[in-house]
Amino acid sequence: MRCTLVFLLFLAFGALSAQEVVLGLKGNPQLHANANQAQAASAVGVFEHFEYNLNTLTLPFFDDFSSDNIKVYSSDSAGKVSATVVQYAFSVGGNHPDTIAYSKDTTWRYQLDSTKIAPNSMFKIIQYNASQYPATVADTIEAWPSYSIYGSDTTFLKELTLTNTKYIFYFMKDDASLWTGRGVFVNANYPINPPSIGVATFDAINDIGKLYPNASSTQFLGDSLVSKPIDLSGLSASDNVYLSFYVESKGFGGDAPEEKDSLLLHFMDNSGMWRSVWGSKAKDTWATDSFFKFYVKVELPIFFHKNFRFKFFNFASIEGFGTDGSNRDQWQLDYVQLDKNRIINDAYGSDMTFVYPPKTLVNGFYAVPWNHFKSAGNLMVGTSEALVRNISNVDVNADFAVNIKEKGSVLYNSAVTQSAAIQPGLAHVYDEDYGSFVYTSPENDTAVFNVQYALNTPLSNDFKGNDTMVFAQVLSNCYAYDDGSAEAGYGFYYAGAEFAYKFPILQSKGDSLRGVKIYFNEVIGSGNYQIPFTLRVWNYSNGKPGTLLLESTEYMPDSIKGINKYLYYPFGKVIFVKDTICIGWKQTTNDYINVGLDLNTSNADKMFFYVVSSNTWNTSHISGSVMFEPVLGAPVVFPANVVEQAALAQIFPNPAKHIAFIDCAEKTEIMILDLEGRVLSKNDCQAGRNSIDLSNKSEGLYIIKIVYAESGKVEFHKLIVQ
Repeated sequence: MRCTLVFLLFLAFGALSAQEVVLGLKGNPQLHANANQAQAASAVGVFEHFEYNLNTLTLPFFDDFSSDNIKVYSSDSAGKVSATVVQYAFSVGGNHPDTIAYSKDTTWRYQLDSTKIAPNSMFKIIQYNASQYPATVADTIEAWPSYSIYGSDTTFLKELTLTNTKYIFYFMKDDASLWTGRGVFVNANYPINPPSIGVATFDAINDIGKLYPNASSTQFLGDSLVSKPIDLSGLSASDNVYLSFYVESKGFGGDAPEEKDSLLLHFMDNSGMWRSVWGSKAKDTWATDSFFKFYVKVELPIFFHKNFRFKFFNFASIEGFGTDGSNRDQWQLDYVQLDKNRIINDAYGSDMTFVYPPKTLVNGFYAVPWNHFKSAGNLMVGTSEALVRNISNVDVNADFAVNIKEKGSVLYNSAVTQSAAIQPGLAHVYDEDYGSFVYTSPENDTAVFNVQYALNTPLSNDFKGNDTMVFAQVLSNCYAYDDGSAEAGYGFYYAGAEFAYKFPILQSKGDSLRGVKIYFNEVIGSGNYQIPFTLRVWNYSNGKPGTLLLESTEYMPDSIKGINKYLYYPFGKVIFVKDTICIGWKQTTNDYINVGLDLNTSNADKMFFYVVSSNTWNTSHISGSVMFEPVLGAPVVFPANVVEQAALAQIFPNPAKHIAFIDCAEKTEIMILDLEGRVLSKNDCQAGRNSIDLSNKSEGLYIIKIVYAESGKVEFHKLIVQ
């Protein structure tokens, strides 16, 4: 889910010291992985450039954003290069010397005992602008050798020197993507009741997950989403080419766009110019919890050409509390279709789709320590719901089933495949009854379960990309109410503020409490990195935090360790806990710490804040879950006594499907190990961003071993493949 502004909310209970504050976020860590690396210098005197080809598409064009079809530019050329061209910064007579010494004045040859004198042969140095392809001639230098010859003696003169630079152009093959653009975030958690699972969100966050540099409270250009070229040559207005799409203003977790915020649509004409054809002001009022469908006809002759493109983009603004300017206003785009032989309000399309992804099957938690789960009896939910929509013009009998795997082995299949007749445009809720099913695994440390929802329909043109949804349930060594990603920030603006989170210890014999994992949001200027706080543990008594059991030394927040990456804070000593406890923090200044807040789950009844003026604990009024997770039990044991170390490298996304990326500070050897410590594959990687192909890896947990070539350091990471 994307880090973005949801709202600014003050809950007034009296004095300032009695307020919880929810603020919007300043960035989207998930988009950090999309930082473009279209050009990289690989060595002194050698520069690499990556030229990305864009195939021309044909009708129909369709994207429901159930997967990310936006082209991400990367310098990873493995298996993607269709051709390479080597160019140089200068040439002499068609040759490319590494260096050349020359004089810009004529030099001479003198013959002894004679009056004969002749100039040395002039040559031309052709200089190129090779920073882009094809290279162009930048200058031509008339040059002479930087010496004169007197008989058999050579006298070297003051010389000028050029050093040649090699440019390697990699021509990258196109992929199956549909779009280019910047900043747009494809997700399934922001929309309210979308036509299909997944949307493209437009706001004020750029493609590396930060507010645009020119962001302000006045209007500025935000995200863009541009189709690849589409061949419309040979068509005309009589072919009834329509572009249709759904738009929602705000959605879940956003703020309603204001008058100065807008979403626009442009078409590219046959001269390469963009022409405005639609804008969000076409609708006078926007409900903030509904999608509206729009049709735009392609009818001007200037649009019927081979390289037609269309572009959605938004103008945004930021607002907030005091200096906490934040990303506020969102547009959700879904189900984009371009085709001929259409009419307005047609029932175009033939699709059955999930609307939301699966959620946790552990009752009340997204994560529980694996040993606690095994000893606590059945923590499984009895049933789960799946919302399915019929996007077609006929009644459809759709079959629904659930499949659950652990390390590739099937643990659960729906006993009965449910079938329901769903009318055109309507949705149906399938309820899966799990009976006595319980997660089981031979693992002692961490177990990963992959929950899959699947549809089967008789529709001949059903788009299969939104018919299967997967959720990875990870049970390791911590408790978690949140789903692992932040939509807002939680905290206080007063010294002495305390927060407490109620957690039951489900292992009846109790366990060792070692520390907590906290996710801190990015803030502008890293303003919260120097705010001191302490960790605290209380018993739970009379429905609220009771006696203080432990307080740590002072810590500082940090939010630069990775993509939605929790930071681990030990208590300094391990204490034994059982039954129900409360864990939280106390701050000593009036600054806002900004802890991640998940708005897709609500655990306000387990969250408390301390009111200094009245010396009382109050139950939270915030509908969300603070991203604060206690760690219990023995330290996590890796195969062959491997210990997960402080990361010099970052791996994302995690969990991953087909590919993962690793950012390394230096040249490394990267190995993928199974849980028995066997090496499955090795890769030599350069400093910077590298990719790991996971297409041949089955679902489950793997160990990534990274060996640094220069320092010799070794580190280990867990990677979940789903």
